[in-house]
Order: sequence, then structure tokens, then C-alpha cells
Amino acid sequence: MESSSEWAIWSKSQIASCIAQYAPCFWCCRPEHLHSTDRENLLRLNLLCTVFALAQTGTGIFLIFVLFFMGGTSDAAVGEVTNEQESDNQIKRDFLAPNMWNLVGSTVLLGIIGFFVSAFGLYYRRSVRNVDILGSLRYYWFMVWIIPIELFFAITLFDYHRVTEVWVVHWWTTEEFTWFREQFCSEGTANGKCNGPELYIDQWCINQYNSTDCGAIQDNAQMYMMASSYIFFTINAVWALILTILLYLSHRLLENILTTPIIRESTSKNLPIWLILPIAGCIYTGATLMLSPTAIFFNVGIELKWIAVTYLVSAGTFFITAALGWGIANVPIMSAAHKRRQLFAVHLFICTVVLTIISVSAIFCASLIYSSTFLDLDLSSEEVSLIA
Repeated sequence: MESSSEWAIWSKSQIASCIAQYAPCFWCCRPEHLHSTDRENLLRLNLLCTVFALAQTGTGIFLIFVLFFMGGTSDAAVGEVTNEQESDNQIKRDFLAPNMWNLVGSTVLLGIIGFFVSAFGLYYRRSVRNVDILGSLRYYWFMVWIIPIELFFAITLFDYHRVTEVWVVHWWTTEEFTWFREQFCSEGTANGKCNGPELYIDQWCINQYNSTDCGAIQDNAQMYMMASSYIFFTINAVWALILTILLYLSHRLLENILTTPIIRESTSKNLPIWLILPIAGCIYTGATLMLSPTAIFFNVGIELKWIAVTYLVSAGTFFITAALGWGIANVPIMSAAHKRRQLFAVHLFICTVVLTIISVSAIFCASLIYSSTFLDLDLSSEEVSLIA
């Protein structure tokens, strides 16, 4: 077992060394010697991660800019848009930022993650170069936190259920899509024939332009945008996965540099703090399911509220586990009464861990079942529009 573990570490170190020495961006400064130290390889991977992270940040900034700052006033359906429709559009604009029903939120969040990866990478670069143990440990734990988050949002960018098609169709006439319509619609139609109401576009086209080609123009533009969106989001997903791999290899190199005993001691002291990550994740997801206007049980009456409650319960059990773990590790035993309380805390700790595992397993199973059957639900076009 020991030899296989050493082989695994050796393999990852060799992969990291190969990337650090032979990545195209390092061809102009390849070292003369064949074998570099882990620290030298880590510095190069750190630079490579920073470049990938900055590009990821740029993608998020691009989406925010074109959606929030490039929008204009639509000329479509003049005199047809009611106050109720305007109110609905305003609500949609307010909640364009991260939600469950399009991939824009994941892309923007990956951009934010990329900013932190680049900032922390540059900040702790000196710690790695000077073998600063404290700074290197902080960078190590930052990567432990950020890698699963990066991986999670990278996976969400693969549109398994093709929600991008729903997103494009039902957001097409909003002001936020002005820039996209200008790119994909025929010249001069972005705020005219290409911007008609989906449900009665033929009648609208006759009334507004005495023509019947609006539907064909709009369908063609939406088709091109859907294809471009799939390419865009898939490239971003692959890019994020590559960054995840680079961060993981950097993490393993830093682990070799710091040595296992130092990391083990740091882990035992700070384990309760690391549970902040699942606590925050459960609270965010539960609140999104419970409170977001895009939550489907608010829109179509599907009883899935218990999943949101289970997320919040999981956050509570994670918090109790962290508090008990901190107390068990730091409260001294001075008497028999203290020992009994400590034993009770240990038993309670085990119970909360079991409860946490059960709740997380329930969420996982329910999510798999629901995600596989969502597209088979009997939803009307209006209900899908509300969800989107």
C-alpha cells in the first residue's frame, strides 16, 4: 500500500513537472536542466493558473457587461406591452443574476472564482518562493476550498437538459438581450421583426409590418444564438476543468513541499473551520430553492420545498458538527464531570455526523431522480416561461 501511494504521488509530481516545463507558454523560458524542483514547478503552475483564472474572470465580466450595460429599449410590440408585462420583465431583470435555470449564473460565479484564484495566487507566490510555511499553508487550504467549487460550477456548464434553449426563447425580447439580437438577427431587425412576442408573433407581424416573415427571422436568429451559446458555455466548462486540474496538481506539489506531518497538524487544528464551506453551500442552495422567484414550486406548485428544507437542515447539522468538533478538540478535561460531558459530546457528534450523511444522501438521490424526470413534467409554455 505504501509503495502504491508513493507511486501515485510520484505520478502527479511528474505530470505537474511535465506541464510546468513543456506547456507552450513556457517554451521561451524552458530550463536548461531536465528535472526541476517541486518549488520551481509550483511557481510555474501558479503562473499558469493565474493566466487561466484571469481569462475565466474576463468571461464573467463580458457576460455582465453585455447583459446589464448593453441593453437598450426595444421597439417591438409598441402599444402592445401591458403594465403587467413590464412588471414581469422588471422582475426578470432583477433576478437575472445566478439562478437555477440558465448557465449565466454559473459563468459569472466562475468569473468571481477566477478573480480570487488569480489574486491569491499572485499574493502567495512570494510565500512559495521563500518557503514561508504559514503563507504556504494558507495557500494550500485556499486551494482545498476552491478546487471543489471550481469543479462544481464547471460541471454545471455542461447543459445536460438543454435549458439554454428555454432561456434563449423566453428571454429573447427582453432589454438584456439587445446585444445578442443585434449580433444574431438580420441587419435592421434586432428591435423590429426579430423581436416579436413568441406566442402570437404571426398576428403581431401582420399588425406591425403587414408581413408574415417575422417568425422565420426570429427562429433563425435564435437557432444561431443557441448553437453559439452551447459552444461558448462548453468552452468555458472545459477551460474551468483545465484550471481545476492545474489547481489540483499545484495542491499536490505544495503538499509535497510542506510535508504530511505539517498538513496533518494544521488539519486537526482547523477542521471545524473547513466545515464552513459545506455550511455556506447548503445555506445558499436552500435559500435559492426556498426564496428565489425561479424556484419551480413557487411557479407551478410542484411540491419540492422539502429539498430546500433538507438543505437548510444539513447546514444546521454541519454547524453543530463543527461546533462539537471544536469543543471536543479544545475543551480540557479537568474532572470526572468534564469527562462525562466530553463523552456525551462525542456521542452527539457521531449522531450529527450520521444525520448529516442521511440528509445529504436524501438530497443527492432526490436531485438525481428529479433532474432525470424534469423534462417529462407536464408543464405549459407559460409555466416553462416562468421557470426560465
